[in-house]
Amino acid sequence: MTSLIVVFLMQVDQDGNHTISVYELGRALELVGIKLPAYQVRDLLRHYDVSHDDRLNFDEFKKVSLNS
Repeated sequence: MTSLIVVFLMQVDQDGNHTISVYELGRALELVGIKLPAYQVRDLLRHYDVSHDDRLNFDEFKKVSLNS
């Protein structure tokens, strides 16, 4: 399962910095058929962003992926 998450993370990490921005998270959700308003994507990111840097690193992204 982790390898699938890594592959998906690499696909949605458009700028290649190994983190997911709010825009990239929104795009990732759309890729799996979930369309949310921008404010809900921001809220979701903030919920899982334990480092409080307004981005999701791999471990944070993995929690989002496994809780979906």
